[in-house]
Amino acid sequence: MNSDQALKNTLSLAYQRLLSHQSPKGAFSFCQDIPSTFLTASALDVLQRLHSFYNWPLVDGLVIGKTLNWLVSQQSPDGSFREKIVFDGLYQRKIPIEFQEIALTSHVLISISGLDTSFNVTRILSQSTDFLKSRLEILDKSGTSLDIALVARALQVTKSDGAEAAFEILAKNRHENGSMSFWGHEDECDESLSVRSTALALMVYVDRGEFLTEAIVKWLNSKRLSSSGWGSTVHTLLATEALSLWATKHGQEFNNIEGGVAIEVNTQQGRRNIVVAEAKAFEDELNNVISLSDPTRNIGVEAKGRGLALVQLTSKFYTTSQSLISTENRVKAFNLEPRIEFKTSHNNVMELLVLSCQR
Repeated sequence: MNSDQALKNTLSLAYQRLLSHQSPKGAFSFCQDIPSTFLTASALDVLQRLHSFYNWPLVDGLVIGKTLNWLVSQQSPDGSFREKIVFDGLYQRKIPIEFQEIALTSHVLISISGLDTSFNVTRILSQSTDFLKSRLEILDKSGTSLDIALVARALQVTKSDGAEAAFEILAKNRHENGSMSFWGHEDECDESLSVRSTALALMVYVDRGEFLTEAIVKWLNSKRLSSSGWGSTVHTLLATEALSLWATKHGQEFNNIEGGVAIEVNTQQGRRNIVVAEAKAFEDELNNVISLSDPTRNIGVEAKGRGLALVQLTSKFYTTSQSLISTENRVKAFNLEPRIEFKTSHNNVMELLVLSCQR
């Protein structure tokens, strides 16, 4: 099976699983068949991407239409969107920020803006953008980082005349940390919002063609938790989309290596060097592999030159689990069945925790 067919099969299964959460009226629910505006808008975004980006038919336009109709029915007369059912009767400030009316309206607008012209969304976009523009003064005085970034992105993708004013508020709330830039606060309780806010802000900056985006990229990459992404599915999706958008626009600047790239690896066995004169040299993997003898606890990597170089660490771990031993010991002195758990801490340290029961 080729990669295209494997991708098609995976997407088809995921699409069917997604539809299992849709009600007959078109809404999507978290659980107990309670419809959610936030989740329905998120599902609509996924559906329209699958419908637009692939040549082979996967998503029926009727499914998108049914989802859109339910969303339209949830719009308030002032153009805003609320979680009327999930958080029914609760004061706005008592529910999570992403479900409050400003953030939620922006989220819905971003999802709907990607629909093609066969879906008539002019009225819903106009009413919602008017609502967001009426809240810009409030955002400027007391808006959260997530609200500000969402509104700036929503007004940008809908090409609203309020996009410039929203960007000015966004730029004013940018924080500097050495050579990095971010939105929000870096304390533990608010870092999740900072990742989302900064990812959305990066999208705004890239689409506008703004300078100084590398500082934002550095901060986002610094918050990545190794192979675990950015801590949650939502954070990882937004950060990945933002970085992909940046790489598409600016990645070509780093494809050509000027003057070569020297990579120096400092290990317990001494200092080892790899010099790459041109990009195609990476195709010869055997010439660019450094084998580290055991034990090696710390590795320092330093790159010099201009270009894009990838350093990948490959590790092998062995277990004495009975299922991995080809020949059974004749003398059973004790049983050792370890269970291995992979963990990633917030300071970007990977840990292998081995638990065993011995008797």
